[in-house]
Amino acid sequence: MDISFLIDLIKPWTVVLVLSIGRPFGMMITFVAFSWAQVQSGPLLMAFAVSIALPVFSLSSPELPDLIAQASTPVALLLVKEILIGALIGWLVSLPLSTASAAGDIIDTYWGNSNGGSDPTGGQITVTANLFMITSLGLFASIGGFWILTNLLYESYAAWPMTAGIPNISAGMAPIIGLVSTLIKSALVLAAPILIIMFLSDVLFLVAAKLGKKINITFLTSLTKTLAAIIMLPLFSFVFIQVQKTRFSALPDLSHVIRQFLQ
Repeated sequence: MDISFLIDLIKPWTVVLVLSIGRPFGMMITFVAFSWAQVQSGPLLMAFAVSIALPVFSLSSPELPDLIAQASTPVALLLVKEILIGALIGWLVSLPLSTASAAGDIIDTYWGNSNGGSDPTGGQITVTANLFMITSLGLFASIGGFWILTNLLYESYAAWPMTAGIPNISAGMAPIIGLVSTLIKSALVLAAPILIIMFLSDVLFLVAAKLGKKINITFLTSLTKTLAAIIMLPLFSFVFIQVQKTRFSALPDLSHVIRQFLQ
């Protein structure tokens, strides 16, 4: 059999396979759960991306190689576009997890507790932020979050097909900005109950310091904040879990945000 015939037959479908991998690969780069699971090496990321891309590749229409060849956008730019769309999806789904970690950082900053460890996504992470992130990741997995994430990825092909060019993202920025703004505010709302108790303790000791000059206010406020955190965190965990469940249950609605952004 002529080798050149096989090459000509395989080459167009190799391009389809590479483009099919682009979007899952971009998603895995920005989705924080993969960093926390230590799935960071290139070959391992590629293996996961290929497994997610196989259904897209296997269901591709026979005309797809011709459509890619006839597209006005070069294949290299199509691949970049696919990676960026996947990165957007991974980042959006990561937002509820990131805001939970941010709420923990806010609490620890006001508490004065700078102890922590290495953040798998880079930098350092405080104790409360670590607690909130691990709890959120467990909740995300328990509700089938990875299936939701994969479904959002597959639905994005209907919003913006593989053969389409670079989307006009300026028209769809409003829903993304609104979503980010809402989640940033929710980080403050999550941290608010414990912050309010710590703030009230500061006020009480400031008043006490005015009445009694011999009070060591620095030591007492630090001690009170620590006690407040020890008492409140277990109680607050129940509220935190319910809030995060509500957030994660709304993840399928992200398909509308993604569609508006791409269209």
